[in-house]
Amino acid sequence: MSTAAEKLRETERGLEQRQADFEMVCLALQQDDRAAAVAAIRRVMAAHSIRPEWDKFRQMTALMNRANATLDEEPSYNLAAADIPVAFAGLAERWPKYWPLLEAEQTTTGNLMAATAALLFARTSPYRGLDLARDTALRNDLDAPSLNACGNMLLEGGEPEAALAAYRKASVVEPRNPAIWSNLGRALEGVDQVDEALQAHRNAVALMPEHPEIAFNYGNLLTRVWRLDDAERELRRTLSIKPDHYPAMLALANNLQAMRRCGEAADIYARVLRARPDDPLVWSNYLMNLPYLPTLGTDKVLAEHRRYAGTLEQDVPVSVPVRHSRAGRRLRVGYFAAYYRNHPAGWLSEAAIAAHDPGRVEIYFYINNRSEDGALDRLAPGLAAVRDISGFDDAAAADLIAEDELDLLIDLSGHTRDNRLAVLARKPASVIAAWPVSYWNTTGLTAVDWLIGDPLLTPAKAEGNFVEKIARLPDASICYRPPEHAPDVATLPMLANGFVTFGCFNRLAKINNAVITAWSAIMARLPEARLRLQCRSLDTPGVADDILGKFRELGIAGDRIDLIGRRSHADLLADYGKIDLVLDPFPWTGSIVTCEAMWMGVPTITLYGDSIVSRYSMTYQKVAGLDGFSAENIEDYVTLAVQWSKRAEDLALLRGRLRAQVAGSPLCDGPGFARNLENLFEMMTADRG
Repeated sequence: MSTAAEKLRETERGLEQRQADFEMVCLALQQDDRAAAVAAIRRVMAAHSIRPEWDKFRQMTALMNRANATLDEEPSYNLAAADIPVAFAGLAERWPKYWPLLEAEQTTTGNLMAATAALLFARTSPYRGLDLARDTALRNDLDAPSLNACGNMLLEGGEPEAALAAYRKASVVEPRNPAIWSNLGRALEGVDQVDEALQAHRNAVALMPEHPEIAFNYGNLLTRVWRLDDAERELRRTLSIKPDHYPAMLALANNLQAMRRCGEAADIYARVLRARPDDPLVWSNYLMNLPYLPTLGTDKVLAEHRRYAGTLEQDVPVSVPVRHSRAGRRLRVGYFAAYYRNHPAGWLSEAAIAAHDPGRVEIYFYINNRSEDGALDRLAPGLAAVRDISGFDDAAAADLIAEDELDLLIDLSGHTRDNRLAVLARKPASVIAAWPVSYWNTTGLTAVDWLIGDPLLTPAKAEGNFVEKIARLPDASICYRPPEHAPDVATLPMLANGFVTFGCFNRLAKINNAVITAWSAIMARLPEARLRLQCRSLDTPGVADDILGKFRELGIAGDRIDLIGRRSHADLLADYGKIDLVLDPFPWTGSIVTCEAMWMGVPTITLYGDSIVSRYSMTYQKVAGLDGFSAENIEDYVTLAVQWSKRAEDLALLRGRLRAQVAGSPLCDGPGFARNLENLFEMMTADRG
């Protein structure tokens, strides 16, 4: 049995007897046998002290790993100060007080069942607690706190539909309980009933407007549905109630970033970081915002990543696994991902991973947040194993990886959401590399040996921007998988319109004021030209007004600009048929957006610099054989846009052939990319064999 498995089994053995004794309690309660329940509870109270074993047990299950108990005086009003409240913990603490009441017939069997479920869930057996909560919620003898607790367990356990039913019953029993309405809103979010969820949160706020968690939950949902103005107002109200509410501060910073106010977001991230300098979530949010700041140099970005690594790695035990001889065996490689789904990280790596030569490499995949959208399932046939690490703490996850005796571990996520960089800091493989398909910078970690790049994206002169050594592929460092639902390429619009239409479908946060100034200069030189911007942030009226106001200040009338909000991916791809040329933002240029534009026959006018994020579009277009669209300074950028706008015939010819050109380039050559990647694997591990 492996070391990690032995640790888990040892923990299980220590809890098995308690769980068996609780099973007798559960059975008696479920059978409504009060006398048997009292007798069973007496045995439990005599045999076991009911003490928390949280830290010991949390690595066994994702439920415990994610939980963050916050106990208030009144459990029915207990809401957590993080994303996942566990009000059931308050009910669990009452368990020793409930059983004498049961003996005296002063409480219902259902209420004690709920308390028992909470105790099992939080202290002994989360899965059994979840089962009992599911059964208990169906009973008709529960008070509102017990129903609320069952709902919280079910929601935490990944059963939003069952949680929803419990919360609905609780809201009938206590219709003026704001915590129940707030939790009902979260459950409705979980089943995508957004309109009803918004109403539930409004009910909660109306009943208790000064409760910070209730305000925060409402603000979070408003952010999720991209009502950014309203979300900002509610999150600021949360902070007026509780100024040190750090989750609300992070949510507000993320909200401001989506509203194109990245400087304000940076100030808030920095403030939270000063208060919580060891919090990896805060660090990742802070670092991910840096490329949006147009005046921040690469030296500062590197320094901040090094500072992050200093806090993460300072006390982390590192034990590099023993490398076994490779004689007579394949290279053993692990991919390490926060998540893997139909998303840029998947679209820019899947074709290569799926094309690995099984005679040359043995592939393991470690995932922290598994999606059910089919992306990872498509890779499964070529994988030796898929390991879900969501239920393991950092040490246990590192042990699990180390036991697979990898030659190389490749991180796909960097500082993106749900990352587990703290696992990498423990050096679970003797060689670790970062492949920036999802994150756009150095990890900052000394434990990461290599960063996979290419001659254009990461030239020799840029090596000082990274903690890692650079391992270069011969062409691009990504392999694009075009979407199957992409429509046919449309005819060049300017042939029928008689004027050029520019477009940009990037995140609005990339469109800083310097970008708007350059675009305004282009529009001023082309009085008939139009500009089409598409981003979900533009569904917020205040954001749209701000963009148009910036253009008006520079002499460009708002009626020349079309602002489009949320679109399905298929519709967004089709909308490339309405534009002639893409105008890239800077310094953070398009990545997957530029690939999609080329696939739809549209080239991108781009401005490149020294940072990795400033070189995406230039790199991908050159690898696809698309030259003449990249500028080194703003003046040339403006000139290129104006010149190409007057070459309708050339653009029409390019549009007709570009998809085939991209498809035949190294950018879409999965098998060829995989062979090059495998050669790189051999190079990166050569000195460790």
